[in-house]
Amino acid sequence: MFMLGNCTVSITGEDSLWVSCAIKAVRTSDLEEAMSNFLVVDTLIINTQSSGQCCIELCQGDITQLDVEDKVDVICVSVFGSRYTPLSDTLVGALHEKLKLSVKLLARDKEEDLRHAYMCWWSKPLPEHLPYRKLLCFENRGRVCRPQELVGNVFRCLVPILSNEPGTVITPLLNTGIQGVDEAAMLVGMVEAAIKWIKAGLPLKRLKIVLFANVVKGKVVQVKMRDLEGVLKVFKNLKDQHNNCDVISLDVPLEYDICLSHSSEDGEIASLVEAKFRASKPDIRISKSNHEDEVAKDSFWQEEVFDLMSRCARVVPILSAAFLESKACVDLYNMALCCNRRAQRDLLAPLYIESIQDMPTYMGLVQYIDCSPKDEAKISKSCEDLVNSLERDSTKVHTEVVSTDASPLHYDVFVSYCHQDSRLAVLIVEKLKKLNPQLRIFFDLQELKVGIAWQRTLYHAIDGCRSFMALVSNSYMKSAMCIEEFNLALAKHCSLDSMVRFIPVCVERLVDNPPELQHVKLINATPGVFEPAVEIVCTSLVDWIAGRDWHPQLDSVFRRRIGMIVDISEYAAERRRLQFFKKYGKGGTTLNCEDVAFPIPVPSDLPLVESTENEVCDIAFSCAPTDKMFVTFMAGILREVCPWLIIKETADNEDERLALMESARKVVVFLSASYLESVEQVEEFHTLLLRQRYRSPTQVLFPVSIHRLPQLPTYFHLVPCDFNLSNLWWLELFSKHKVNLPSHFEDYWQISRVKDQVEHPVAMGVLAAVYSLLHQLRSKREHPLLRKANHQPVLLNVIRLRSDVARLLKEVNVEDHGEQDNKASGCNMSENSLLDIVELSQDPVLQTSKSQLDEGKKSGTSWHQHGALSSQDSNGSSTHNSNINTNSSNSQTHCHVKAREVIVSPGQTVLEDGTIQH
Repeated sequence: MFMLGNCTVSITGEDSLWVSCAIKAVRTSDLEEAMSNFLVVDTLIINTQSSGQCCIELCQGDITQLDVEDKVDVICVSVFGSRYTPLSDTLVGALHEKLKLSVKLLARDKEEDLRHAYMCWWSKPLPEHLPYRKLLCFENRGRVCRPQELVGNVFRCLVPILSNEPGTVITPLLNTGIQGVDEAAMLVGMVEAAIKWIKAGLPLKRLKIVLFANVVKGKVVQVKMRDLEGVLKVFKNLKDQHNNCDVISLDVPLEYDICLSHSSEDGEIASLVEAKFRASKPDIRISKSNHEDEVAKDSFWQEEVFDLMSRCARVVPILSAAFLESKACVDLYNMALCCNRRAQRDLLAPLYIESIQDMPTYMGLVQYIDCSPKDEAKISKSCEDLVNSLERDSTKVHTEVVSTDASPLHYDVFVSYCHQDSRLAVLIVEKLKKLNPQLRIFFDLQELKVGIAWQRTLYHAIDGCRSFMALVSNSYMKSAMCIEEFNLALAKHCSLDSMVRFIPVCVERLVDNPPELQHVKLINATPGVFEPAVEIVCTSLVDWIAGRDWHPQLDSVFRRRIGMIVDISEYAAERRRLQFFKKYGKGGTTLNCEDVAFPIPVPSDLPLVESTENEVCDIAFSCAPTDKMFVTFMAGILREVCPWLIIKETADNEDERLALMESARKVVVFLSASYLESVEQVEEFHTLLLRQRYRSPTQVLFPVSIHRLPQLPTYFHLVPCDFNLSNLWWLELFSKHKVNLPSHFEDYWQISRVKDQVEHPVAMGVLAAVYSLLHQLRSKREHPLLRKANHQPVLLNVIRLRSDVARLLKEVNVEDHGEQDNKASGCNMSENSLLDIVELSQDPVLQTSKSQLDEGKKSGTSWHQHGALSSQDSNGSSTHNSNINTNSSNSQTHCHVKAREVIVSPGQTVLEDGTIQH
């Protein structure tokens, strides 16, 4: 019995087989007719642990002809900038013409806009009659980036769109139409990014990559591509490499609670630690190991230990001088760090039992427990806390991941303070919690748990906080890490689309006048007014978070002033541009051919210096695997110019990799979107930041950006970077001024192009970076290396960056900007003062303090009434840079940065004083 039209037909006996075959043939015919205008050319199968079998289909056809019965969750489109004009021969145009789907209208009412961070936005649900549920738009911002390297942002944005549910996506080869990106290169970028995110857990069951063609009744009538043969060949190579690979089990059941590691000299203290663990939890499972005697040639004990650590909830190394002198102990720590990195869980829980001179920098990245000097009470408390953390976290399996998470950590309030002011910080946190117990507060004593990557955690927490409260004191301004927290939060606050509220609270009179405080008004909470000031600040902050009105005295804090909007990426690019013209030209906004002085000759007097035992090499590299061609090219030039330099392109093993980051004179870091997604490379970067801040007296880190980086994490944008290979002036040198690579460097350029193309203009940028690097090395060798006397922050201050741009504008003397240049010669910084929100009483202590300040001002001492910006010498003259104008009537900086309109979002109001009210 079956249905035929509106009739029910019953057939029995021998005829039933015939009818069944006939119906199957009809259904197959219908399916072929439905798919006749859409061909699957090839398929790549990806086996995953979390999503089972997923596939990437290479298709030919017209995306607009997809049948609604084959509806997909997401359709991807790409545009140049924010131009949604429905041009012919573009997918945007075809959607508008054939399906009456306007991308321009969708852009006006987005479901989510992440262009500032990931160059993507997506629509609200589309009408039911369309074969797509949502549209995701990838916006290329022009030649400031290579879209095939940033296309991973598309798959990052698919994570919230699919919401952990299996999904399907259809997409063309993005950016390859009118934008003209190489088709084969874009296919490689899209497929490799898709594979990486699918293996990382993105539940993308089917990805259809459609090559635009006219297909009629299953046959290709017309191909509308520039390099179809190249694209098919590239996909075949990708399939040979990735298709149907076996699934590697990533989940390992945990068999031990603690893996205790120690040197033989610390056996007694290790027994004490074990006893304290068992006192807190009698049934605790401990694997106690000392592998010093097992180190032997051809021994495979490391593999056994790595497997053991993967089956432990926590690895507890007992850090001591003897531990660091033992190769076996250090190897075990490094293996635990590798386990920690792969799983992205807090596996390590080091116990620091005595003072250690020159502990390796990378070990300092992991938060340890200070139990020095072998304090039994501290050890007992630490073991009890670790046992409690085991029960709280209730970890059952060791799960490995394949990419780092750049997402911010979300908090309502981030409290930044120097540890000398911890008593005041505790009072403020307690006050906030009392006002609203549900507040998510980042307070390091509570949030920086043992084993956590503390530096990365701090950066990501500031990236995701709604408000940042800094307790500014003299000790705070002397702390490199506090200044970095301050600079990062200020950069977030000053960005165009930021919703972060920046709340600097001055808890004592400042003796010095730090440049970081320029243009920042501090709330007066000095002794005498601390308690009432904190009451007002905390109450207003809690009210603002709840959407209520705040104290009127804090209007300047909770409303954003337009003059404070500073785009860190734009100002950094402008500084690079001005530095380029200053070095290679003779003035003017564009180089004249006869003015070009490129490249600057390499220093001929670089001395031959033999590396010592502590200096593994002169130059090491850190890059993502996809960017190795840049390393090949740069290393070749370096060896040609300075053959005596010791250069390491790659490390032979994990220990050497860590050693290179620890001791190389210079480490060249090629920054890219792939770099930011690599767990291993991000760890290397943090090691270099830590080394630069606390240890190295000279600049170790030498970053080179390959293209424009994703907006998040923000701290990557605040690391000073003098070279970006996507800047337009490299193309201008090559195309307009006909400047070529020196002939003896052409061979290295060709070698670097064997697998991946390094464009000629990009090679010019690498060459300029090489010469700058060599000049830095010469300067470094002319001065003896001394131990770093004081710590220095490694993240830029955006206000100082803006001032640098103004100074460079004056030096370069840009002729065709006329009056604007004169305005830009000073950065028009308004004079800073403390914001008094509490009326000063007639308290004798306050009156005495005020008298002392007045006397200090008359005598020319370094006291600053209300923290004024301009510190004065004995003659009363300002000690600030002469090109900073402290005219308070105009706080807007006039710098030559790409003009852009300040967009006021719905719910915001521009007030008469130029502030934005939310």
